[in-house]
Amino acid sequence: MRLKEQNSIRVAGHVFEVKWQDIKTLKYNIDQTMAQLLKYKQTIDFVNPAQHIGISQHIVSDGFIYFIGLEVKPQSVIPEDFETFVVPKGLVLYVKHITLEKISEAYDALHKWLEDSEYTVYKASGVTYYDPLPIKYEHYNKANGTLEIRIPVLKTL
Repeated sequence: MRLKEQNSIRVAGHVFEVKWQDIKTLKYNIDQTMAQLLKYKQTIDFVNPAQHIGISQHIVSDGFIYFIGLEVKPQSVIPEDFETFVVPKGLVLYVKHITLEKISEAYDALHKWLEDSEYTVYKASGVTYYDPLPIKYEHYNKANGTLEIRIPVLKTL
């Protein structure tokens, strides 16, 4: 686990509200979004089409909001059938995870590290969150099968 300053990035894709009981539909939605995005590889200026970016925000009591997409260059024009999300610049705690297996163990280790550190997770004011790690950025590299998990954090005063 490490801390690093993350630059702002722009992601094009789709947003889904995922209920815990319907979690199995998420893989289908991810696959569909990626296939739709890659149809535009000649017109959208992707940074790395092999690296999928998933952003989850746990602001729903029985699930979460999930944005899946690809990083695009700032000047890229995005077709109307996609949304954009800007991941803000800031400090993140991150870990590289080799496979999707036992991903919950990686999240547990991140949570434990934060509990014992001088850092706390970032939370927007006035927003109710339903997870101890309320905002997560996952960078999944299809080319080599690695996953980098990033949690936005703040130094505790």
